[in-house]
Amino acid sequence: SLTATLDFAAVMAQASRVYAKFDADFSKRMLKASEVAYYWAKRHPKTLYKQPSDVQTGDYTHGGEDGKDEFAFAATELYRATKKAEYLKDLKQYKFRADGPWWGDVNMLAIYHAALDSADFGAKVGGEARKTLLHVAKELRNVGDTSAYRLPAFPSSWNWGSNSAMANNGIVLLHAYYVTGDKSFLDGAQQCLDYLLGKNPMEISYVTGFGFRSPRFPHHRVSESDFVDDPVPGMLVGGPHLGKQDINLDGTELWKCPNYATADKPALAYIDNRCSYATNEVAINWNAPLAYLA
Repeated sequence: SLTATLDFAAVMAQASRVYAKFDADFSKRMLKASEVAYYWAKRHPKTLYKQPSDVQTGDYTHGGEDGKDEFAFAATELYRATKKAEYLKDLKQYKFRADGPWWGDVNMLAIYHAALDSADFGAKVGGEARKTLLHVAKELRNVGDTSAYRLPAFPSSWNWGSNSAMANNGIVLLHAYYVTGDKSFLDGAQQCLDYLLGKNPMEISYVTGFGFRSPRFPHHRVSESDFVDDPVPGMLVGGPHLGKQDINLDGTELWKCPNYATADKPALAYIDNRCSYATNEVAINWNAPLAYLA
């Protein structure tokens, strides 16, 4: 699809910069692949994913993907890798949004590096990226400085995979620290990591195998079926929130699993139960920001 192709272009461009110091030929191959992918995407802008009628699982296009954020992400990384004016020209057509990062939007991934290299990107692109990043980071820092658990989290952070939001909020704050040197942003990022590792109302480390108390029964096929009592270590579970998608609206239990998270406070609505896919699921899109934040 268009979006997958552009994400590939962005990651290959970034990787080409990383590998240039170690393997020049491999780096050149990745950069060529990135540019070819971007060239294809520019000429096929309508090739968005369409869910086949006989596929019943989620389509993960969240109701209206247009590829604009992926174009921005790819153009940002390709400009960093090549300094070609065409990529900066494309990026100038995009308006950065002060939206927090999540799996359905790579807008913030473009902002991070355009803000970090703001002098290279110029006042319009680099300046706007920096302004947008600091706007979100300051809001998060202010919430963290005034909340009971010193947690930089918006009300919207308490959704399915809330722990992903906490980790991503920490990354926003880290990037604000990178571009300003203001240690208060670094402290905010630390608060996010502290929350995930135990400084929370549940008094639990949400990473399997780490901490005095951690999830024993993640919604994770391998851990459920490997005949080993302990779960696979190092996995961040989804975390608490009020969605309760694994409870029927009439209050009866789904899948005949007891003890669902029934608390009426978002930070308490969590249960360590392998059937609780709404709070104890394991997914790469929250393990990845945890690894970066740590």
